[in-house]
Amino acid sequence: NDYLVLINKNNIPSKLINKKVVYLQNHINVFLKLLTKYTLSIEIDEKSSINFVIKKGSIKLDVNQLSGYETFILNIALKSALNKYSFISKSTLFILDEGLDVVDKDNFKKLNLLMKLMMKNYKNILLISQMSKVRDLQHNEIGIIHLNGSSSIR
Repeated sequence: NDYLVLINKNNIPSKLINKKVVYLQNHINVFLKLLTKYTLSIEIDEKSSINFVIKKGSIKLDVNQLSGYETFILNIALKSALNKYSFISKSTLFILDEGLDVVDKDNFKKLNLLMKLMMKNYKNILLISQMSKVRDLQHNEIGIIHLNGSSSIR
């Protein structure tokens, strides 16, 4: 009976989650403060539901109210935080497939900073894009050509 009380979602699991949430939130907010104009608060209610609250100055928003770029940065920051603080094996490869189309020209300038932040947590980042301006973000390039109905690496 004591064991059941301890593993109840309001006891040990809840305390562990609350402790980890602080680490996740801080990691995510490093990205957000440098790349966006908002921060994130992760709140756990009495039913142990996890809620993301966006703070833009004194205004609180739901994540569904973010722009495409803001959502893109939040998703990357969240994936990075979950990877960093995961108990299972961590990924050393991050793949971004055609995700940069939500980035406007003003925010595109911030992507070099995003890549530097990502390289702290990932050994390799694979950017897949047809956008020519992505070439400025890369160290090495793998080109793919399409010829006679088939594709090959050039």
